[in-house]
Formats: sequence, structure tokens, C-alpha cells
Amino acid sequence: MSSTNKTTNYELSQFLGSDKPAWLSDYNTDMSKIDAQMKLNANAATAAGGTADAATTAIGTLDSLTTTNKTDLVSAINEVDANADTAQSTANNAAATANTANTNINKFNLSQRSTLNPSTTLGTIYSSLTNVQFATDTTSSVYKVYGRIYITNLSGISGTTDIIIGDTSLRPANSYEINSAVIMYRIRNNNINDVAPRNLTIETDGKIKIKNFDLDGNVAELSFVLPPCLYFNSDFGDQ
Repeated sequence: MSSTNKTTNYELSQFLGSDKPAWLSDYNTDMSKIDAQMKLNANAATAAGGTADAATTAIGTLDSLTTTNKTDLVSAINEVDANADTAQSTANNAAATANTANTNINKFNLSQRSTLNPSTTLGTIYSSLTNVQFATDTTSSVYKVYGRIYITNLSGISGTTDIIIGDTSLRPANSYEINSAVIMYRIRNNNINDVAPRNLTIETDGKIKIKNFDLDGNVAELSFVLPPCLYFNSDFGDQ
């Protein structure tokens, strides 16, 4: 008789002690099943090998990686990811620096401009020879004040006064002086007798002044020239 039992997957013969094998049916049938399955396995292995070779050709080998880590693909990818994060951080920092530089450059765009009206308690501002201009950026960080002030009717006048050059948009936290920002000409008998520098004071309320100016009664006229220099009303992060 044929085998009493069969294997689970391919139903190959499994005999009991009382079984009598039928070689032509049992053995030959089993060998045919084994041969057929082995062929299928061989074909599948060949196909898988071809697919793997194709994948290797398409992907390349670990040795071909330009990364420092070549032990496995995951480690190499992680290295690339870390480098990408570093590059992104560097790019963000560069963009922030560029934005800051652009902001600072824009501070030199003195688009806010006005004409100042000087005044004094001693003498008379001679308007036809007086013209003072003020220019600043939108943040009042950088500015220029320039032009000329001419004061007449000073003969015989003595005393101390502030010459208020004008009211501006500047609002410094503390008043400060700009040394030798003004060139002063004293005029006696229609002649310039001497030339001297004077300081500008920038007050917290925005007024620009020539402070504590003394007259001794011997000066007929005064001329103040303000060169068109660039001044800073705030620092640029360097202090």
C-alpha cells in the first residue's frame, strides 16, 4: 500500500511501519514534486539575483559614496542629513546677517529732509544769507545738518546766548556735543577779523544749538558755516 501520511507542504510520502511503498507511484511522484519545486526555486533565485544586480548597478556601492561614513546606507544618509541641517543653519545665519547689513545700509538713505529756522535772543538773523538744511533717515539714526547762519545788528551788544539752529526729529537719550562742527567768522568793520570752530549740542528734545555764545560788544556781525558732514545719532551694534 502507499504511504499512510503525507508532508504538510508538498504532500510527500511519509510511511508507517506497516506501509508497503509502491515505488513507481510513491517514490517517482515524490521525486517529481521535489524536482519541480527545486526548479521553481532555482528560477526564482536567478530572477532575484538579476534584480539585485540591477539594483546594485542603479544604486551603486557603499564604496562609491562621497560621505565619510561608508559602513551602511543608513549611516551615510544620516551623515548627509546632518550636513544638510548644518548648511541650513549656516544659510539662515547668513540671511540674518544680510538682513542686518541691509537695514544698516538703509540707515544711510537720508530721505527725511527739512529746512531749519535758526533763532537767537541777541542780534538779528539775516534771512537772505541764512539757509540751514537737515536730513535724516527714517529712524533718525544718521543725519546731516548743513548750511549757513548770518547774524547782524550786534554792534555794542554784550552777553551770552544760545543760538538755536532748529528743531529736528532727533531724540537722543542724552544730550551730546559734536566738537568743532561749526566754523565761526567774526566780522568787524565789514572785515573778517578771526575764524574759530564751535561745537554743536544735540538736545534730548531734538533742538540743535550753539550753546553759551559770548559777545563782548566789539563784533558787528557773525557768520556760522555748517559743513555737510554725516553724523550718527545711535550706534550700529558696535558698542
